[in-house]
Amino acid sequence: MLVRESMKDALSRHKFKILSIALTVMMAATIVTLYFATMSVVTAQLDGEKREVRTHAKTVEDLLAELNVEYKEHDYLSVPLEEQVVSGLAIEWKPAQQITLLIDGEKVGKWTTEDTVGDFLKAEKIELREEDELSGALSDKIKEGMEVAIGLAFPIEISDIDGEKEIYSTSITVEDLLAVAEIELGKLDRVTPDLTELLTASATVEIVRVEKELIEKESKVNFKKIEEKDANLLEGKTRVVTEGKAGLRIRTYEVTRENGKVISREQVKEKLARKPVDHKVAIGTKKPEPAAPAVANVLEKPPVATSGKTFTVQATAYTFNRTGPSITATGFDLRKNPGVKVIAVDPRVIPLGTKVYVEGYGHATALDTGGAVKGNIIDIFLPTHDAAIQWGRRTVKITIL
Repeated sequence: MLVRESMKDALSRHKFKILSIALTVMMAATIVTLYFATMSVVTAQLDGEKREVRTHAKTVEDLLAELNVEYKEHDYLSVPLEEQVVSGLAIEWKPAQQITLLIDGEKVGKWTTEDTVGDFLKAEKIELREEDELSGALSDKIKEGMEVAIGLAFPIEISDIDGEKEIYSTSITVEDLLAVAEIELGKLDRVTPDLTELLTASATVEIVRVEKELIEKESKVNFKKIEEKDANLLEGKTRVVTEGKAGLRIRTYEVTRENGKVISREQVKEKLARKPVDHKVAIGTKKPEPAAPAVANVLEKPPVATSGKTFTVQATAYTFNRTGPSITATGFDLRKNPGVKVIAVDPRVIPLGTKVYVEGYGHATALDTGGAVKGNIIDIFLPTHDAAIQWGRRTVKITIL
């Protein structure tokens, strides 16, 4: 009996122990279940690595500490540190990197969380021109301690033959600038400032295009008039022995132009391309026979000019541009006085210096002669070749004033 009761007590104690263990396990399971059930599920992207985190952290600051994230002042954090942690919260943290920004030699330390140089410049609101210089590429990855160097282009005014234009460049000398702008200089061209001169913002570079050209000008060389006595020719008679022909002189000039404008004209060569042929006339000195009847002079003599007299002449035209010299027989410079009205005459008919009125031409002065101007022929001066061609040859009336 005593043994049976002892066995009952032992069994009771065993059952109690088992029950206690079961209760303990149940409580532990409940605690574990409650522990996980009360956790918040958060999406965290830490320095580009995304993961799901279960946490009992109360705030974002607590969560970062729990995740061993050392948050610093310049780091990027998508939510405030004091933000309450709840399920579904998404946070992003990106550590800042320190770099050096160098603009035109001036250094500035910068913190950034951007991925590329281009993103960094955009965040700093730095817009680059096409002409600006960047030490690397916009796509370069940001690295701790890297240097981003920028050379900013500055405006420069370039004055050339086709006008003025403003360009932006980082060139430091005039020669560099012309190379960047793809501007070539001729051998004679001038540029101001000098090619080696250092440039600064708002500088002006002036280019003068210089050209030299050789130009030939033809001018007539008047022939001489020679009279020779002829004992075989009756007195009062004349005979042309040799017809006079004008010569041809060619002068070569070096013309210098700057930006298309003539600044100098210098004669460098002169040659007589064709010699003039003297106009020789035989003058009769033979006395007529006494018994012989008087011999009429068959040569028609032109009327001698007298004041107020009007008579008819053949009028041709000449100009110094192509068909005549610039200096008249009396030394008058037509090139310096292109608007003056001058005629070439036969001095035996109209003396040099005579004032006249020419029909269709106007008031003029007889200041020149010509090889073909004989008797009732005059040659009027016109300032252009076209005007002389248009005049042609006319029959006009001339009045001696």
